[in-house]
Amino acid sequence: MGREQRLELRKCAAYFLRGLLWLIFACCLYALNQQDNVKEAILRSQVKLSSTGVIFVAFNGRDPGESFIQRFKKDEMLVRKASQGMEKNDQGWDVWKTYYVDTATGLKGGYINIRYVLWFGPFWTRVKVDYPMAGYTFTVVRTWKGWVVVKKDMNWIA
Repeated sequence: MGREQRLELRKCAAYFLRGLLWLIFACCLYALNQQDNVKEAILRSQVKLSSTGVIFVAFNGRDPGESFIQRFKKDEMLVRKASQGMEKNDQGWDVWKTYYVDTATGLKGGYINIRYVLWFGPFWTRVKVDYPMAGYTFTVVRTWKGWVVVKKDMNWIA
């Protein structure tokens, strides 16, 4: 192999690696942009099943940003930051009687902590979620309607 061929091979390899890096960057950027959409799909699926008035949400133990909470303002869903609620238990010995109260309005509600999103491709994720008394893994897929929860597996229970 001559010197010119080696130089040409190096150029091709450099272009290939540059393209690969851009592809990885684009995939990471896509995942970051879709994180809130996936989390919103989980919350909306849980609010449909919830009998409580308010849902207090945290992302890995921290409050979500105001832009995430604004997604629910036009709906009748009452989604609040976790710091706006206070844990209560009228019967201190029974952990199943734990609930959350909105510190501003006094409304009772539930708590959900979305820990992290695991990506298995651009259209399929698994999300770890904790409630006060149980932990679940949600399988969320992207359809033509948007992100949809298709499966909910229990990981642990108190």
